[in-house]
Amino acid sequence: MKQRKSFVTGMVCTYLIAAELSKIGLIVTVTARNAQGIDILAASSTGKTFSIQAKGHAQDAKRNYWLLNKDYKKFVDNNLYYIFVNLTEAGTQNYYIVPSKRVASEGEIERSKTGAVWYWISQDVVEKYKDRWDFFK
Repeated sequence: MKQRKSFVTGMVCTYLIAAELSKIGLIVTVTARNAQGIDILAASSTGKTFSIQAKGHAQDAKRNYWLLNKDYKKFVDNNLYYIFVNLTEAGTQNYYIVPSKRVASEGEIERSKTGAVWYWISQDVVEKYKDRWDFFK
C-alpha cells in the first residue's frame, strides 16, 4: 500500500466508516474537523442517534495500536463509539467498533524518555469488537 500522510489516512477512514454506516441504514453526516471528540453523527430511521470517533491507520507489522486524544477518558457516553480502522496492504479494511466506556477503561498512557506522553489502545483490546455493526441496530 502506498504510504499516506496521517491526515489523509484519517480522512479516508472517516469516509469509509460513514459509507459502512450508511449501508446498514443509518443517516450519516461527517462533522467539521474541529468538532472535538466526534467525527461522525449518525441517526436511525427511528430517531436513535450515535456519535462516532473515527481512528484509522495503514496496517503494518510495527503498528498494532491506535493513538487516542489526551481527553479520551472524558469522552464517554452510551451512544458514543470509537471505530478503529486498519487499511490493509491488500486494499481491504478491518473495522473495530468499540463503546467509549471500553476505550476509557482500556486505553493506555505512556511517557517516553524525552517526556512525551502517548495515549493509545492496542489491537489486542479491540480485536473482539471486529465488525460489531450490531451496536447500531
